Formats: sequence, C-alpha cells, structure tokens
Amino acid sequence: AQLIASRSLEHNFDQFEFYRDSNTQQALHYAELILSDLDSTIVSKRAAELYDFIAQYNEMTLHKYRMAQRYLERSRNIYTTLGDTRAATRTKANLGRLYLRNGDYHNAYSHSIEALNIGRELGGSLSVREAYLALEQVTYHYHHDYDMAMRYNRYVADSHTSADEAHQSARALNNRFNYEITPEQVAEIVDRSVEICTKYGFHDQLVNIYLNLAMYELQHVNPEIALTHLNMAKS
Repeated sequence: AQLIASRSLEHNFDQFEFYRDSNTQQALHYAELILSDLDSTIVSKRAAELYDFIAQYNEMTLHKYRMAQRYLERSRNIYTTLGDTRAATRTKANLGRLYLRNGDYHNAYSHSIEALNIGRELGGSLSVREAYLALEQVTYHYHHDYDMAMRYNRYVADSHTSADEAHQSARALNNRFNYEITPEQVAEIVDRSVEICTKYGFHDQLVNIYLNLAMYELQHVNPEIALTHLNMAKS
C-alpha cells in the first residue's frame, strides 16, 4: 500500500510539473491531489515549489491573501532548511507583499528589509525590486514619508530588463496614483503603463490603471470621463 501511494504521489508530482507553466487549471488539479497525500513535514524543493504555486493561485486568482501567506510561509521554511538562500530570499520578498496585503506592517517591513539586504548581496534583482515595492507602501501608508516612498517607487518603475521586472514596473506606476500628481504626470503614467501592459499582456495591471484613472477623474469631478475609464476596465 505504501509503494502504491508513493508511486501515485510521484506521478501526480510529475503531472503537476508538466502542466505548471502551461495549464494552470490542470496544474491546480494535480496540486490538490498532492496536498491530500503530502506529509506537511516533508522537506523537499518539489514540495516548496508546490506551495509557491498554490500561494500564487490563492493570491492572484482567488484573492485569499491569508491562505496565500500560509502556503508561502511553508515554502520559505523549506528553502531555509535546505539552505537555498536565493529561493528563501525571493519568498521573503513575496511574503513582505502578502503581510502588507493583510495589514501586518511590522512583518511586511522586517521581511522586506531582510530580503532587500540579502538580495543585494546575491544580486537577485526580482527580490530587491519586490522588497522595494513593499517598502514603498509601508513607508507611504505607515511612516508617511512620501519622499522616501517615491524613491523606492522610482527604483522599480523607471527600468526593467525582463517580463517579470516589467510587471513590477507596471505595479509601481499604478502605485503613483497614491501621490498628489498633476494631469501631465497622470498622462505619463498612463502612456508608460499601457505600453508595458500591451507589450507583455498584463491585463490585470491595465484594469488597475483604468480603475485608478476613474477614481482620479471622480476626485476632480469629471464623472463622464470616469465612466469612460470604468467601461474600459470592464471590457
């Protein structure tokens, strides 16, 4: 019975890895099968990558941020135990974002600072940029240091060299709607965001841009223009 269970688990892991980057729903199907059989105390890179996938699905698709945080904490612990510093640092940076989403500013700050420092040593640009994005939000909303927050923002928004970095840049540009901005700055944000999002197919960030534009126009008492942006977001 143990041999059959082991073979079944191995098969499901193979299928999960096969579909992970090409078919999210199929990958999720096998991920759920694995979870039903997986010992939560197992320490392996495959298990950590499974938890990463489920965390991302909970965050980005289901918007269940606390559930995503729990799975990401599991993968961080595994990477730390395995001595995979680069993966552990990346996970800490992502945890900083999730702690922020859940209103835990203390852990958001501490995880982001740690990821930033280690990421700099390792040359992990994605971890460093992710840490900056979380630190921007903590610095803006919690410490109310708008100048420092904008410095963090510019580090991420002003350049990118890959699709993953481009998505971070689009998120940083969206964050600029938190600040006091002029119509000229709004136009620049929109032009750059649309260019990035169209090039890489970042529909989630385009929706955010149009929603932020609608809110901006409502604040300036332009309901008809706001409605146009809302319809663009809806489409």
